[in-house]
Amino acid sequence: MQQKLNLYRRLIFFSIFLFSSFIINAQAIWQDVSENSIISSNERYIIPATYKTYALDFETLVDYLGNAPKEFSVDISSGGLPLFLPMPNGQMHQFSIVESSLMPNNLAVKFPNIKSYVGQGVDDKTATLRMSVDHNGFHAMVISASETVYIDPYSLNDTDYCISYYKKDFYATNTKVRDIQCVIEKSTNIYGVMPLMIPGQTGDVLRTYRAAIAATAEYTDFHGGTVEDG
Repeated sequence: MQQKLNLYRRLIFFSIFLFSSFIINAQAIWQDVSENSIISSNERYIIPATYKTYALDFETLVDYLGNAPKEFSVDISSGGLPLFLPMPNGQMHQFSIVESSLMPNNLAVKFPNIKSYVGQGVDDKTATLRMSVDHNGFHAMVISASETVYIDPYSLNDTDYCISYYKKDFYATNTKVRDIQCVIEKSTNIYGVMPLMIPGQTGDVLRTYRAAIAATAEYTDFHGGTVEDG
């Protein structure tokens, strides 16, 4: 009986320690800062109508992400690496992430600093995450049943500061809004009524495609001018 009690206490202590480490890690990586305190000499191309600015400890983030398990090696919900991300409303939302390489192995070895990840929301179970880290900064996209959130560098190739904003606030000040047009006049489903899916889901079949994408010299030069930038 005493042994079970001691084991129970150890489990509680470990859980508290683990949760505290996650909170400390989030505070070490992200800091809420006033935009007036940001000094940047780079051009800004993403300026939503409303956004929140955060300071990013890029090296700490990269080191921490090195602990992320590979995709398909664990159940992402229970075995992924916990990560907190800053939201536009000032809150921190927790995700469980795994490393999800989008490059063939030979390219991944050639460019080890380019990493991509996929995540599942912990606070919001409908939230899915795609994010990337490279020498040009941190990028993330969160799609949930209620909204879409983007996290991008404050300015071009900025690894020190990020902005967190809602998709609707980006299009409020951007001229690249596309009109929505339905090109399907009548349902062509020959199998009957399709089952409804929860917003943010795309089905239960994973399809993998290989693609070769070429970049112009102007595009590469805009993003930094190196091979990695292309």
